[in-house]
Parts: sequence; structure tokens; C-alpha cells
Amino acid sequence: MAFPSSLATALSSRPKQLLGAGFGLLGTGHFAFWTRSSTAFSESLAAGDYAAAVTPLSEYAAGHPAYLLAVLVGIALVAWAQ
Repeated sequence: MAFPSSLATALSSRPKQLLGAGFGLLGTGHFAFWTRSSTAFSESLAAGDYAAAVTPLSEYAAGHPAYLLAVLVGIALVAWAQ
């Protein structure tokens, strides 16, 4: 049973990295689910019209600022903990 205890020790010694990874996964996961539901974004990307994809992307940023902030905080926590 040395592996579970060493895993628990490794995880408990890195709380900032774990918190940062959690925030990053939360924001990235929400964006991934949003891309599946946004038809304007996916259709413009499928057509190769990247300029048209900017509009729904900016609407996402305006409508969901907490998830963007979660990704930025996650990156900052992981970088700071290094």
C-alpha cells in the first residue's frame, strides 16, 4: 500500500498546482461544452471563416467572464507555484 500513501503525499504537497489545474479544467470544460452548443461558432469554423467566428467568441467572453477568469487564475496559480 505504498503507492496510495505516496500519491496522497505528492498531492498534498502541491495544493496550488491542484487548485490551478482545477480552475483551468473548469474553464476549459465549460468552453468545450459551449462550443458544442454554439451553432454560429461551429459553422463558421467548419466553413473556414475565422473572422465570422470572432463574433460568437467575443459574445462568449462577454457572457461568461467568470470562466475566462478561472482559466487565467488557474494558469497563474500553476506558474506561481513553480
